[in-house]
Amino acid sequence: MREPELPASDDRERILCEATRAISMLHAASDVGATVDGALGVLGRALDVDRVYIFENTTHESSPLPLMSQRYEWTSHGTEPQLDSPELQELSYGDFFLRWHDELSAGREIAGLIRDFPREERPLLESQSIRSILVLPIHLDNYFWGFIGFDDCRSDRNWRPLESRLLQATAVAIGSLLRREAAEKQLQRHQENYQRATRAGSVGTWTWQVDTGAIALDPHLKEMLGYCDHEIENNLDDWGARVHPDDRALVEKAADDYLAGRSPEYRVEHRMLHRDGSIRWFEARGALVSDGTDHDRVIAGTDTDITERVKSRQHIERLAYYDQLTGLPNLSLLAQRATIAMAMASRQASGFAVLDLDLDGFRKINDSLGHGVGNKLLQQTSARLNRFLRDTDTLGRLSGDEFILLLPGVTESEVVGIANRIRAAVSEAFEIGAYRLNVTITIGVALRTSERLGFQDLMKNAGTALHRAKSKGSGLLEFYDPSMNASAIEMLTLDADLREALKNHDLQVYLQPKISLQTSRVTSAEALIRWRHPRRGFLSPAEFIPIAEQSNLIIDIGEYMLDAACEQLSQWKQEGLELMPLAVNLGARHFQATGFAQRIEARLAKYDISPDLLVLELTETTLLAEDPSVSAALAHLQSLGLGVSIDDFGTGYSSLQYLKRLPLTELKIDRSLVSKIGDREDRALVAAVIALGRSLQAHVVAEGVETEEQRDLLTSMGCSHAQGFLYSKALPPPDFVQWLHGHEATREPRAPMP
Repeated sequence: MREPELPASDDRERILCEATRAISMLHAASDVGATVDGALGVLGRALDVDRVYIFENTTHESSPLPLMSQRYEWTSHGTEPQLDSPELQELSYGDFFLRWHDELSAGREIAGLIRDFPREERPLLESQSIRSILVLPIHLDNYFWGFIGFDDCRSDRNWRPLESRLLQATAVAIGSLLRREAAEKQLQRHQENYQRATRAGSVGTWTWQVDTGAIALDPHLKEMLGYCDHEIENNLDDWGARVHPDDRALVEKAADDYLAGRSPEYRVEHRMLHRDGSIRWFEARGALVSDGTDHDRVIAGTDTDITERVKSRQHIERLAYYDQLTGLPNLSLLAQRATIAMAMASRQASGFAVLDLDLDGFRKINDSLGHGVGNKLLQQTSARLNRFLRDTDTLGRLSGDEFILLLPGVTESEVVGIANRIRAAVSEAFEIGAYRLNVTITIGVALRTSERLGFQDLMKNAGTALHRAKSKGSGLLEFYDPSMNASAIEMLTLDADLREALKNHDLQVYLQPKISLQTSRVTSAEALIRWRHPRRGFLSPAEFIPIAEQSNLIIDIGEYMLDAACEQLSQWKQEGLELMPLAVNLGARHFQATGFAQRIEARLAKYDISPDLLVLELTETTLLAEDPSVSAALAHLQSLGLGVSIDDFGTGYSSLQYLKRLPLTELKIDRSLVSKIGDREDRALVAAVIALGRSLQAHVVAEGVETEEQRDLLTSMGCSHAQGFLYSKALPPPDFVQWLHGHEATREPRAPMP
């Protein structure tokens, strides 16, 4: 088996260089087919895989899901090509690959050993001799266009996080090229329409006696601007008044250059003023038809309405160089402007900075409140950021919630001032529909301290600084320092180690009791994840859960914890111990995954566990999206009898009307409110949550209870349960059972198991 560790430094650099070369090929493509084939070959050889291919999705009226068809392929020497295989054309996701559709359309990768894949997926993949696979989605303007895949037919390969991240950038470049190809096809259709329009009369003629200034205008030419023949006189002044003021000098220069012999023909594109107030684009072309004497020069020409052609050209430019959601420059245009700005900074001996800006908590908002709210938040954020730009600055959107800001001619102190103003502006609440969202923005900065540093170097350094800032908290500013590179490699290593820990079942479950404030008895427990790293010892969840959320390992961790909780309950049952409900923390992405509720039902059956012994503990925003998939999963789970608890209540964007419709059994007061319960305002918030819990007929659990004073206040306010270090920290299951036996009061008895 190939080693899962990170590649050596030289290997990393080689893969990075080859991926960059492939992306450059795609950005500079003129022949789409040949360029994609060439780029696939570069990637395949760099990664030492056997097959690289691209599938395109198409719709069909007979199928509710798209059909996938292979469009491009590269194979290594000795590997059998599959491009012409009929079974890989118009293949339905619904037949065997429903999981692929759900994961890829949500922007997540498919990766792993084929022998570990679901049974229904394996036959087709094994028939192609695939042993290990990595598949990444290709999106065009939020549309799931298709995917790019990488096959290893020779070994059981574990895909490295570095490889996945570099290839994700390549998938974005392929999507950009395909979008450009679609735009060019659209332009071709417009050009065909233009030709038909020309035949239908979108061309007018004119003649101009140069020396006398006399001009003869075709009546149809005047009609093209919305005028009757008599409404525009046949003279240069009247016709020239219809030329856009900003283009008159351009038209005069084109005529002068032609008459002086500096140009082989009179040809110019310019704007004209239509009678209805709109702007029309004309192409004027002409040639001398009489030059017998110096005083007998006549130019005959045509004016063609090319408005639609110009709009199509502008549209293509926007597709190629601008983000379609925010209208901001994309990476291609940012690179061009950065090159120009750095050249000017070098000549003027002035500074240049690249800022990498990332909205904190955007994924949580996007997952819980929906992509519509997330998109509006991105649009409003870009509008706010634009308010701080000088004429020489450039703001662009990289992807997702990440923005890039180019600042030429700045010092470090000036960058700090600009960054602080940006952070202050973004911290103001965003009003989006019924929601009032409070977010922060984290910024990483790279200063160009050497002329040897190019744009890609500065982008990488700013991204490294951003990751360092986010590791410390939210809403922070961090400048790049060379020592950060070691930290970035450490994060990649931790990601790889976490994948191994999941694979080898090295993550551990700890239990923390929930106590009835009325009886002081244990009523249930929360299952919490712990990781004893083989080299670094015990790691706090705060050190590895953010990494899991970035790489979608959080989905696997949730499934792992559900299995562990059910297995623990089953073990207690076999040992004859009295059972109590166990709560497992989950997020919105678990509920949005296909078959989530069905998998929980299967677990309960496998371990012979009563549904009321499993409680799903979710953050507040998870349940507020009103996402159909979330609602359907909740309805299914409610029908089974599972408990649902809202964690960290009081920190989200609650819709009380929606809360009433949820199958809630428990509300948990966030520890940040409990820690300040001595303050009047925070005590009022806690009282409001307790009252809400009562009205919903749900238990109210106070998290983070650490002092007897907090316990007594909560009891007097009517809170039903508490959880925290005052009673016990989270313990391994054997220690938890021992603690239970030593607790001065037994927990509330439960009815016997059926």
